[in-house]
This record gives sequence, C-alpha cells and structure tokens, in this order.
Amino acid sequence: MVLIMEKGFTRLKNYLKELNEGILRANKPLRFGLGFLRVSELIQQLYCELKLHYTYSQGVEPEYKRRYIIRKMLDIYLNAEKKAKATNGNFYVKLPLIAPIREIPVIGSPDAIFFERYNPKIILRIRKSRSLKIYPEDEARGLIYGALLEKLGFKINDLKYVIIIAKDLEGLLELIPSISKSIVKREGISIKEKHNVRIAVRVYNSKEAEELINYLLSYWEMLREPRPNPSKSKCYLCKYSRICPYSSLESR
Repeated sequence: MVLIMEKGFTRLKNYLKELNEGILRANKPLRFGLGFLRVSELIQQLYCELKLHYTYSQGVEPEYKRRYIIRKMLDIYLNAEKKAKATNGNFYVKLPLIAPIREIPVIGSPDAIFFERYNPKIILRIRKSRSLKIYPEDEARGLIYGALLEKLGFKINDLKYVIIIAKDLEGLLELIPSISKSIVKREGISIKEKHNVRIAVRVYNSKEAEELINYLLSYWEMLREPRPNPSKSKCYLCKYSRICPYSSLESR
C-alpha cells in the first residue's frame, strides 16, 4: 500500500515542480499557444465552448501568470503529504492534481478527496445551491479528476465521485468525513433535515472519462471548431450574445 501511495504522490509532486519551473509543457501545439490546461477550462467548454473561444480570442494570460497558482498548489500538496503520513493513509484532504493526458498537462483541485490506506476512495464535489440541481459540469469534474488520479498511478478500484449539494453548508462541512466513510463502507447516511442536502454517488468509469476528455482536448488540439451550447438563460447573461450566430435570444 505504501509503495502505491509513494508512487502516486511522488509523481504528483514532480509534475507540480516541473510545471512551476516551466519544464512540463504540452508536447504539441495548443490553441492560443497554451502550454497546459486547467480543469476549469475543460468545464467551461461544457457550459459553452463557443463562449470560452470568444473570451480567449480576446487574449489569454501570459504563461508565467498562469503558473502563479502552481506555487500555491505546491504548498497545499506538501501539507497533504504530511497529513497522509501522519494518519497512515486514512485522511480527507484538498489535493491538487496534475498529469499529462494525450501529452497535455492538465491541472486542477477537486473540493476534497477521501483516502483510505493511501488509496483514493472518493472524489468530492461540494457546493451551495438553492435548487439542489446537479449539472453536467458537476458530473464531468468527477470523470476528469478520476482520470488524473488514474494517470498518476493511484489505485482506483472502487473509486467513487460524490456530489453534495446543500441549500446551506453551515454545519455540514464537518460532517463530510463521516459521510465519506459511510459511503465507502456502504452504510446508511444520517443527516439532519435542516441541512436540506442532496447527495449523488457515482462510480468512476475510466472509459467514460477517456471519451469525455478526448472530446474536450480535441478542441485545444485544433482538431475541430468550437461548439455552442445555447440556452435562453445562458445567452441572456453572455456578453457575446449580440455577435454569436447561435444565440437563443430573439433579437440580437
């Protein structure tokens, strides 16, 4: 178990250092000259890829600014590594993830990961929402972060992605570790009614993740043009709706 832990964590630390130093870059040309991608950018594609395209066509941050957050992620990683050793591999932590996928470094931080005996068991998505609605972007995060853990060499047997949406997070966050343990042990989950929470449990599917990520990366690899995802609510708030030929607004 320790060897598996050391392999995944060591590889993760090395990738973070190499990306911070500008050594780790995509081994192929990417749209807008980017050297690596953030998970948040892949998620924006699902919301509306054409909006992302319009935004980045106006100009992107210089890479040294894009790498600025990596230094903070290194600190977060080092704290997570200490926690892993102090708890014999049973811990709940926010952990940045990075790995090359199709020779493109992809980096991001899930809300939290629950480890048992150094193996990732649950990737957590936690957010506040009045509607308690689960969006495709919520589902996609689990697939992408699961793929990153897999690429890093972590053991992903029985890896789950848990989406927790609540109208009020007050008092709920401290329950997350016990909720995670109950899910791993397949026990019932007891939450006070006042939290008004929705919990969805998904089993990580490697093939599904690969198909999704291949589709998203094909845009950055310039293998296809950006695709719109219009809706009245999205287009109403979008500053590009007047120039977008796919806008759902009746008058542009």
